[in-house]
Amino acid sequence: MIYYFHSEHIPLFALDVYAKNERADLKPDEINQLKRVVKLIADAYMRKGKRT
Repeated sequence: MIYYFHSEHIPLFALDVYAKNERADLKPDEINQLKRVVKLIADAYMRKGKRT
């Protein structure tokens, strides 16, 4: 399971789930893709917090 925790102001997100027998590690392009998704999540929550 790959999860993302930013702070107490943003919920914990499960980003990907896979069995260990399916793969040992993520490929570099998968890591880069998750980095982009994490940035989008954090940015969206930060903008949301500024509106409230």
